[in-house]
Amino acid sequence: MIPPKAYIAAFSDSSELKPELISSLIPNAGIRRRMNRLTRSAIAVGLQALSNSGLSQVDAIITASGLGLLEESEKFLRTLIENNEQYLNPTPFIYSTFNTVGAQLAMLLKNHGYNMTYTHRNHSFESALIDALSLLQTPQTNSVLLGAFDILTPSSEQILRRLGSFRHDRIPFEGASFFVLTNKPSSKTWGEIYLPQILSLPKEPSTPKELLTLNPSISPDSSLPPLITWNGQVLSSSEMDIQVKKKYPVSPTLSAYALWNTLYSAHGSYPSQVCLIYTQYPGMPSTLIPIRFLQS
Repeated sequence: MIPPKAYIAAFSDSSELKPELISSLIPNAGIRRRMNRLTRSAIAVGLQALSNSGLSQVDAIITASGLGLLEESEKFLRTLIENNEQYLNPTPFIYSTFNTVGAQLAMLLKNHGYNMTYTHRNHSFESALIDALSLLQTPQTNSVLLGAFDILTPSSEQILRRLGSFRHDRIPFEGASFFVLTNKPSSKTWGEIYLPQILSLPKEPSTPKELLTLNPSISPDSSLPPLITWNGQVLSSSEMDIQVKKKYPVSPTLSAYALWNTLYSAHGSYPSQVCLIYTQYPGMPSTLIPIRFLQS
């Protein structure tokens, strides 16, 4: 059976954003002022990905976040305590919900289609991707705007550090990444993406070559050995036997950034080649997202 797949029409990441670009993508200054830092950049990234695709509208918007908009949640709870549960400003609460980014994108695009947000810790993006791939198998859906975002606040970073998430010099990480997926290829198509896998392994692989023994299902098969993206870093075929470092970025939605970085840095160099995007999160099962580059 051929596994579900979609075509990657465009992508964007918050690391590419500049303040003037955010202003041009969200021209209404009043709306921008009411958004927190992550909401503003995530929405701008989503709009930029859509612009890059050449589409003016999509049939569905699906977002993912492991911890949501913590900055607004903390602000609301802090005010709740300081004001003795009285005279509360509702704005931080409204902007603290996990579906804020998806809802704001729908309002700005005047999109009345399917809109869903997934919050499954470090599997949030994978759950959103499964939903997007499933939707694109139906005749009603031709395109999906898919994205993921997470933020680090001083308090959340301190808690995660105390829990040991940043041992072995692991790096705190935050950001937003968005992709436009379609059910048919076009001149703008970057590659194919397949169903992600959540790996329950007795032992995490220590080398990329060891990871390849997992034999992920991907179709069509490539005659070339697959590339590996290990926690966001694209590795060449000569690095398959190298012992990977325990130092890597930590974020519940790191796999979305890893997908963006793979497309951004490796496309054009490996036409028709399969790439396995492997992502770890401390104390949780790792994930694998197979993609295949199309001819450049």
